[in-house]
Amino acid sequence: MQYILMGLGNPGTRYEKTRHNVGFMFLDSLKTHAETQIGEKYEWKLDKYADAKLLELPLSALLHNKSEQVTPEPTTNNSQPTTLLLVKPQTFMNRSGFSANKLLANTVFHSQTINNELALPDNRQNTTLIVIHDDLDIHLGDFKLSFGKGPKLHNGIASIESSLRFKDFWRVRIGVDNRTDRLISGEEYVLGSMRPEEARILQDLFSGQLISTLLTQIVH
Repeated sequence: MQYILMGLGNPGTRYEKTRHNVGFMFLDSLKTHAETQIGEKYEWKLDKYADAKLLELPLSALLHNKSEQVTPEPTTNNSQPTTLLLVKPQTFMNRSGFSANKLLANTVFHSQTINNELALPDNRQNTTLIVIHDDLDIHLGDFKLSFGKGPKLHNGIASIESSLRFKDFWRVRIGVDNRTDRLISGEEYVLGSMRPEEARILQDLFSGQLISTLLTQIVH
């Protein structure tokens, strides 16, 4: 079983600390978490076909308990280890669907839900897409795990839905709204750099409740 975790953002140093890049930031946090847990380094690799940076992690690396030297081995019904493919599209936000379409072109897509949770597939299904993105409809420090539903307007999500021609995939919607000036446009706000205190709030969320919730859903 493979989970494709696609974090949305814009490539380049100009955008790396902007609110629109929280999808990239969360994947970096997952990578760091795995490296800390297992004591190994992982490297992003550029896939020119999909125009995306990719990093494959065994789920066991995120669940590994270094101090106890015990690593659970989650498997699917056919006893294959579960893997996470972390994806950072390099197309810029508005063309994120290009990378999604390329990566999913030759996979059997899994969109089944059971009890509103991330369901494991039957024997004919092997891939679950989870898109991680910023959401101005949600306050900074909060998040929602949604299936087939997103914010009122998000160009990255719109691009993916258009390219894949369906909406039935999971979204991790990370709140970034911390505006004190409601006259600022949404586009201007999300493309602005986060203040240090905002970055700390998100990092605490990433390393705590968000990673825990996501891994719990995948494992169970």
